[in-house]
Amino acid sequence: MKSSSAASMSSSEPFIISRPPPEGGRFAAGMIIASRYRLDHYLARGGMAEVWAARHEGLRSDVAIKFVDESLARDALTAPYALERFRFEAQISAKISARTRHVVAVHDAGENEGVPYLVMELVNGHTLEDEVERHGALPMARLAEVLDQVADALSAAHELGIVHRDIKPSNVMLVDEPSGELVVKVADFGVAKSLRSDLALDRPRETAVGELVGSPAFMSPEQIIGDMAVDARSDLWSLGVVTYEAVTGASCFEGANVPQLMMSIGRGIYRPASQVKADLPRGIDAFFARALAARADERFASAREFASAFRALIEPAPRRPRGLLIGVIATLVVVACVGLFALRRSPPAKAPAPAPSGALIIAPPNDTPPVIEPPPSAAPTSNVAPTARVTTTSRVKPTASAAPPLPVVTPAITTAIASTPPPKVDPPRPKKRIDPSEIQ
Repeated sequence: MKSSSAASMSSSEPFIISRPPPEGGRFAAGMIIASRYRLDHYLARGGMAEVWAARHEGLRSDVAIKFVDESLARDALTAPYALERFRFEAQISAKISARTRHVVAVHDAGENEGVPYLVMELVNGHTLEDEVERHGALPMARLAEVLDQVADALSAAHELGIVHRDIKPSNVMLVDEPSGELVVKVADFGVAKSLRSDLALDRPRETAVGELVGSPAFMSPEQIIGDMAVDARSDLWSLGVVTYEAVTGASCFEGANVPQLMMSIGRGIYRPASQVKADLPRGIDAFFARALAARADERFASAREFASAFRALIEPAPRRPRGLLIGVIATLVVVACVGLFALRRSPPAKAPAPAPSGALIIAPPNDTPPVIEPPPSAAPTSNVAPTARVTTTSRVKPTASAAPPLPVVTPAITTAIASTPPPKVDPPRPKKRIDPSEIQ
């Protein structure tokens, strides 16, 4: 629905909508509908309806009234179906609008001289289609805000088991409030489908298998083939096409006629967005590859996931909170201080007692402490040679099974070493081990 507000070339103001009512129509400005709504001016015409701005005479409030196309209302075959559709749209719109403000709310429904009508919220804004046609591709940040709110509307519908089946730019309303806030509303649940039977709705008769429902350029592959198992993921595919056209300013799927267009959709033939508009962020092509996947199970799982993935293209990954980093550093400092305090409090290791003068240090060829042979109390005389010769040979590598027993030094050798004044030599190094079996 479009407004006839003041003229402006800026996207922050509603656009001029100046369309004459259809010639020969049965509605005109000033007419009273249902004894309480006065028609003011003609707004737009859709596939099966026309919309007028009106005023509730009792409440003094502005509304929009959507009338079924007169040709449908007068046809004996289509009139019952059109009435069922209008009643169903009013019921589901009321349920969804109770959950979110991002759908066009329906206030009333009825018939006027045999023509069904809906009384809806009057949105003083413009459509996404109008904005792209007038200004070209949307800035990424603005489009991210649009998608966040469309996702909120679709999530509310999908949670109720309602599939819109006609998501397209002309059904996305944009309102730039004087405060600077952008408000987005999804309109026209006229061909919606209910997947649940517990909502107390007057469900209209289903379309026949193979019958097309929706707008061809925005219909998912499963809609094209008339699949009765269409679910919420079909709306997400259509939202992918809407996003592509809003971000590039160009059509997504193309064809010289409807059959060629449907063939392009079925085969997934479209130009990568990065080739249409070179300044798009990295990852945009991967985003659309998932959004427009031919298989429903390869698409985004929900409308909120769709919107979050798009926003992630333009926003950097969240930085780690500064408080968390400070906490980690403080913890490390405390641990270091505790360790240092414990190290200072621990008793120092006792140094080994020095060996008595003249003692012979014998170290076995393993890691056991060296054995110190004390010097004898008296040095008996002996004819043994005054020196002991140590021969350096290859050391036998000890086995890992058990440490060998300590060797016994003969008294003769001990007496000989003790009775002779020790030569002035450098003290043995602590780590050097002498195998007793090598002493000759």
